[in-house]
Formats: sequence, C-alpha cells, structure tokens
Amino acid sequence: MEKAQDRQVFKVALSRFASGQWSEEKDRYEDRGDIAEATCCDTIAMEGRVRDPIRFGGHLVCITGGSYGPRGEEATGYKLLDPRQFPRTVTSYYEKIAIEGGDAARRDPFGFYDGMKVKHGGREYVLTGPAMTFQGDKALDIPKPVQGSLF
Repeated sequence: MEKAQDRQVFKVALSRFASGQWSEEKDRYEDRGDIAEATCCDTIAMEGRVRDPIRFGGHLVCITGGSYGPRGEEATGYKLLDPRQFPRTVTSYYEKIAIEGGDAARRDPFGFYDGMKVKHGGREYVLTGPAMTFQGDKALDIPKPVQGSLF
C-alpha cells in the first residue's frame, strides 16, 4: 500500500465557518460561510454527490465534516479529481463501508473519503486524500467596510 503524506493544516478566515441565519421568507440560510455551506458528509453517504465545493489553492475541495462551535472551528476536506487521474482504486461510500468495514476504512492512510466517487454538477469526481484540515483564525478575517457619513 502506498504511504500517504502527512495531513496538511491550513489557517483560514473564521468567517468561512459562519453558520448564517435561517430566513423563513427565503427558506434558506443567509450569510453562511463557504466552508459551512459546503459540508456534505450526509449527501456523500446518502446520494453519492457533493454540495458546491470550496476553491482552495487552485483546487476544488469537498468539505466532509468538522467541528464547529465554542471550542473552535475546524473542517476536513478532500480535493476533487477527475477519475481518470486518480492513481488508486475508485470506490463508493457503500463499497468502502461494506467491503473494508467502517473501522478499517477509517484507518485508510489517505483518509476515510479517499477514492470515493462522487457527482457534482453532472460530472463524476473522485475525492482525493490525504485529507486537508482547515482551521478558523479570526485574525485572517477582513473587516467589512462601513459607509461613512457624507456630512
């Protein structure tokens, strides 16, 4: 088995984790951060698809989960890759759980979601590890400009 490189950790603006506010009128969240919006472990498992991925370092990245709350914001992501470029075995969520077993799949050196085929925007992709970790850092947030008074 190939050896995975170490998981990379990236500091990103804390605002990217914002959970937003539910709008009854619009029937959706508003002002939600792109990382919170992209989290899609549920749709991968149930439907084999991902929500809109984030763009990071020139790649599309699927956010598979994380911890959000008072102890800090952290999320895990995998790059989306064309299946023809993926160097290892491609599988589905179900196959990874059923064939490898949950515990074995979680010990995958490239990460649990590595090699899983998913759909996004009518195209097929493969989630590619090793997993990336994104940590929220308030110091990286850019303050919103405030319109000053004209008089």
